[in-house]
Amino acid sequence: MWATSGRGGGRSRPASSRGSSRARPAATAASSLSPALLTSRINGAATIDELLATCAAHSRQLNPIHLAASWTRLGRMAREADAAWADAHAAPLASLAAATAALAPPVGARELATIAHGVAKSGAAAAAGAVLPALAALLVPRVRECSARELAHVAWAYAKAAQPSDALFDALAAAAAAAAAAERFHAQEVASAAWAFATAGRADAPLFAALAAAAEGVRFDFSAQGVANTAWAFATAGVDAPPLFRALAAVAAARADDFDAQDVAHVAWAYAKAGRVDAPLFAALARRARAVAPHFSAQGLANAVWAFAKGGVMDAALYGCLGGEVARRAEELNAQDVATSAWGFAKACHVDGALFAALGAVALRRLADFNAQDLVNTAWAYAKLGVRAPRLFGAVGAALSPRRLAELRAPHLANVAWAFAKAAALDGGGGGGGGGGGGGGGGGGGGGGGGGGGGSGGGGGGGGGGGGGGGGGGSGGGGGSGGGGGGGGGGGGSGGGGGSGGGGGGGGGGGGGGARHSALFAALARAAEARAAELGAHDLATLAWAFANAAAIDAPLFACLAAHAARLADELSEEDLDNAEWAFARAAEHRVVALLRQRRRRLGLAAAAAGGGGGGGEGGEAEGRVEANVAACGKVVVAGGGIGGAAVALALQRRGFDVVVLEADASFDSRAQGYGLTIQRQQATRAMGVQLAADDAPSTSHYTFSSDGQILGFFGEAFGSRSRGRRESDASGRFVHIPRQLLRARLVEQLRPGTIRWGCKLRSFACAEGGVAITLADGDTLDAALLVGSDGIFSTVRRQLELPGDSLNYVGLVVVLGILPTRGADEADDESMALPLAQRRIFETVDGTTRIYAMPFTTSSTMWQLSFPYAEAAARELVKDTAALKAEILRRCAAWHDPIPDMLRRTKLECMSGYPVYDRELLEPHALRPAAAAARRVTLIGDAAHPMTPFKAQGANQALSDAVLLADTLAACVRSHGAARGVVAALPLFEAKMLSRSARMVLGSREKARELHSRVALQQARKAQRETGVDMRTVVRRLRAREVGAHSAADPRGLDAVVAEAMEGAEAEAEGGASEKARLKAGRVHQKAEEAEEAVEAVEAEDAEDAEDAEDAMVAAKRKKRARPEGGAKRRKVSGNPPAVAYATRQPLWGKVNEAWRKCVLVGTTEGGECQVKWLDGTTSCLDPQYVQPRVKTACKAKSKAKKPRLTSKLKL
Repeated sequence: MWATSGRGGGRSRPASSRGSSRARPAATAASSLSPALLTSRINGAATIDELLATCAAHSRQLNPIHLAASWTRLGRMAREADAAWADAHAAPLASLAAATAALAPPVGARELATIAHGVAKSGAAAAAGAVLPALAALLVPRVRECSARELAHVAWAYAKAAQPSDALFDALAAAAAAAAAAERFHAQEVASAAWAFATAGRADAPLFAALAAAAEGVRFDFSAQGVANTAWAFATAGVDAPPLFRALAAVAAARADDFDAQDVAHVAWAYAKAGRVDAPLFAALARRARAVAPHFSAQGLANAVWAFAKGGVMDAALYGCLGGEVARRAEELNAQDVATSAWGFAKACHVDGALFAALGAVALRRLADFNAQDLVNTAWAYAKLGVRAPRLFGAVGAALSPRRLAELRAPHLANVAWAFAKAAALDGGGGGGGGGGGGGGGGGGGGGGGGGGGGSGGGGGGGGGGGGGGGGGGSGGGGGSGGGGGGGGGGGGSGGGGGSGGGGGGGGGGGGGGARHSALFAALARAAEARAAELGAHDLATLAWAFANAAAIDAPLFACLAAHAARLADELSEEDLDNAEWAFARAAEHRVVALLRQRRRRLGLAAAAAGGGGGGGEGGEAEGRVEANVAACGKVVVAGGGIGGAAVALALQRRGFDVVVLEADASFDSRAQGYGLTIQRQQATRAMGVQLAADDAPSTSHYTFSSDGQILGFFGEAFGSRSRGRRESDASGRFVHIPRQLLRARLVEQLRPGTIRWGCKLRSFACAEGGVAITLADGDTLDAALLVGSDGIFSTVRRQLELPGDSLNYVGLVVVLGILPTRGADEADDESMALPLAQRRIFETVDGTTRIYAMPFTTSSTMWQLSFPYAEAAARELVKDTAALKAEILRRCAAWHDPIPDMLRRTKLECMSGYPVYDRELLEPHALRPAAAAARRVTLIGDAAHPMTPFKAQGANQALSDAVLLADTLAACVRSHGAARGVVAALPLFEAKMLSRSARMVLGSREKARELHSRVALQQARKAQRETGVDMRTVVRRLRAREVGAHSAADPRGLDAVVAEAMEGAEAEAEGGASEKARLKAGRVHQKAEEAEEAVEAVEAEDAEDAEDAEDAMVAAKRKKRARPEGGAKRRKVSGNPPAVAYATRQPLWGKVNEAWRKCVLVGTTEGGECQVKWLDGTTSCLDPQYVQPRVKTACKAKSKAKKPRLTSKLKL
């Protein structure tokens, strides 16, 4: 490489002159140059060859200034050089490194900092060997002599070179914090220092606090790259700095047009990773991303998709643009990029067949490079969007070895089970899946990120990525928490998967995922067993649901889960109870099923007992227990008299507390209180003594239609054999539809007179020891022992608590509400409309962007809710003009199926309103009640604590639950700790449970908002009804073939009857196509289910208060089984000749319908010889004799009056 002329060190010349056509001769080794001339030669070197030749020729003359100049010059020229320049110049580079490493004190701090910065910038740190460690030893004692710029350069250098020295970074952190606090840092130094410490994994709290303060002061001086690097650094370090993020967001939004593609990706990633969803910023970044999309790197594309999806951006044009780029450049993506992109598009509910085909093809080729989390994220993404990819799922299933599964947390394992069950259902492997497309809350997804430089002399740099959380969930799985990683010029880490999903209502008849991927599910089961102790209540229910829904009934796993379920039973929510009970019943874990049912009954009995006293707080055993103590607690003041405020006041009064409600409205009727509500379950209202049965506007079915009226799915009491005959009463457990104002009236009428102070608004409050001093809007004051903020999403109480990082999040949607009087088809009334589609029915229609939901408002009116994406600023203006709002929705739905256009047209303007949809990021208990304010006597409930979108109908339900929880917790703590300490002891307990319980609802409602306004909503049979036992996808296909749709509501038989007929036909087709072996198997499955039910009943009896009945119940169960013909198995044989036996009228029989044997009695026989039977719900059917078998009654022994010992196998509840 090097040539010399003459011996003994003649003039040396480079073999090539890289980067320039002119090559200046270097000085001979024999000649000696003055220090100034040597510095000039170094700074004037035109090429790397010339520079290194000069240094080699004068290596003995190089002093610290020369070395600093050499490395600085080398760093600048290396940016333009070949990537392999260091290898091509190994010998002279080693000579320069040796001279640098040999430096000995005294060396000035400036020279040391400049050398370190040049070494890192040149990219030759590895080739330079011991240079940086040697410099670190010299720098540590001299760090405090460095200027702010030099401190930033040193930190940047060691982070960039990935050679952080603990001693050096400790010294740098202290010096930089002092310099930042003294306002000696400029914008570039802040960005460089923050990036360096984040990249080095050194989240020094005092330093980042000082940098945050300094950054706020110089925010307008940041370059675009400086904004990106600073935001990235604070997000990567996990430093919560709300004021800084707000300040940088404003700067970034204003300068978004100056951002290049890397800046867009970094800023979006940083804000998504930090959970700082700033709507104006993301809107500006989305606009810029569309403009610079072709210029993203492959990793930048993946990170941008991840960030916009995690940030909740609903912008179809954005995802279409990014999706096109990803599909076009799919071959450039590495394994992590594929997984991150797939997760991001699935999270955004962006359905694009070509895109996922391209990602799938690359994934199959790169599968060996996927880590376990990448595999989970990819499978979850394809399942979430309903993308059929059997080859990909087969390959992913094979790649998820036991070793890889062992790396996953328990919630992630549920994700895998859910995804493969859904995939099997999509491929026609059974009726499983159910419950939607796997949306929900939780984490997931990965994403790298890039940093950037910061340093003098054109300092550069690059930063790594990191993982992040966000994600999925859904019925029986989904979601999860994210992973991290990254650093040093790229990197990142794919996080994701797992988390909480859980879904009620789904499940159908079980999927084929377990059978199709038996090896995978077996390995999953073993991994889940090993992780079972880590499971929380919700995760346990989700995991059990996922395995049961995949028909992967692994006995050891379910035995293990059952043991933990007994431990966690009291922590299960109602939805989790539903899922867990169903799953354990399928697994024949009878004792835990009995336990869960008892848990459900305890919930109901507790509500009934709490509601047993009279209105206004009189009577009731629960109240009497705490009455003496709570009287000494003082006054509880509730800010806000809406549903939540009235509910918490009533719940507290029933516990004996003295309550005052401050309501700004002049009277109850002075302001409309919204539209209709769906109360799900009624434990909370019953606990307050409020009965809603008489106010219910019932519905018995729920349909989803496409915009052209085709049925996408349905469920409801009209189709369930067990629910058809259910009474529409408060004890039935069904949902109650009720106007918001009517529910509020039912609560208010039970309050003590004078509880609500109308026309009274809280202006401010001040916390004092033992209470709260409240100032009202009119200047009056009020002292309280406790202040409860129930004043809605724009809560004054919450605002004055000044919670860190608290801001509204625009969901990207406008909601329009309307009420329309309805009448029967044979009635004449110009003011109302005949609406058979909405008669005792809920229906929703979707087109992939816009969605309408109609439900009974009262028995003579229908409420509809229409929602669609809209920009925030435009949405705020649109909702101010009801006429313009109506024109917009008519335009959107003009071509939709009847009766929607006419229904919207006939709704009067005075019966309509609209609003932009907002929620807030999850509030953590430590943020609501920091250690410094542990004794603060202020708390929040309802929308003031956890506002959510309306798309899961949970806002009012959560407020009611909060009210009862607060009253119960306060009463219990006052009883335990006394009046003086009880309130302070209760609040952190209440807040932790309230926020934990509501978190899934907030995330779930946000995810639901996204799904319902995307093409995911157009998937067929997204929700199945367990008890029907039919494959809903088959039924929907049959309905389409028969052209049954929204227009069928006009059929004289009614829509439900038409659909039920199609269900029966689907069952008959399935039965006709089944083999004799399959039918016998179905009979055995049904027999086992009945025997399981008997076993559960026996266990329940065993645990009853009447212990003497337990043994009798067990004997009766055994006798019942023995009494069945031939042990019960052949009784369910569905083939062969009809029995010769002539049954007597009213004889108890077993009849088979809908693939299930059910109890009935004989009513008579038809001329054709069919048996006419009456079911227990009162309905009748005509059955072929082969589907009828005798039912033999067994008599229990007479009860013994003597006390019998309990069975030794009794399950402790």
